[in-house]
Amino acid sequence: MKVTREVVNDLWPVYAAGEASADTTVLIEEFLRGDPEFAALVRDQGTVELLQQPVANVPDREHQSLKRLKWLIQTQTWFLAVALLFSLLPLSIKIEGGEITFFMLQRTPWLAAIYWVIAAAMWFGYFRTRRRLRVSGI
Repeated sequence: MKVTREVVNDLWPVYAAGEASADTTVLIEEFLRGDPEFAALVRDQGTVELLQQPVANVPDREHQSLKRLKWLIQTQTWFLAVALLFSLLPLSIKIEGGEITFFMLQRTPWLAAIYWVIAAAMWFGYFRTRRRLRVSGI
């Protein structure tokens, strides 16, 4: 790989701060010995020139990633809430005269089955969203 001025310019702040590895230090010093004009320019202007260069920043990408993360977390929360509601609602109890009965299971078992199908779909959505959050490294 050929070392160019741009590479040295990118590595200069680390080198100037004394945080460069031994290999990077040797690389920069060898390049500056071979290009004295650039060495004088970098040593004289140093980080001032670096700060004047346009920064290739992509704030929109970071903003979109943050919005997506927030949306996924909100979606996961809603899936969990609805899944818990539809899982537990058919198990609601009624107490009459000291006797505890599962109200919905005894009176309308078909409605309880529909609720559990909806709950199963919500649990699937919850775990799928949770997996997407883990896989994407968020």
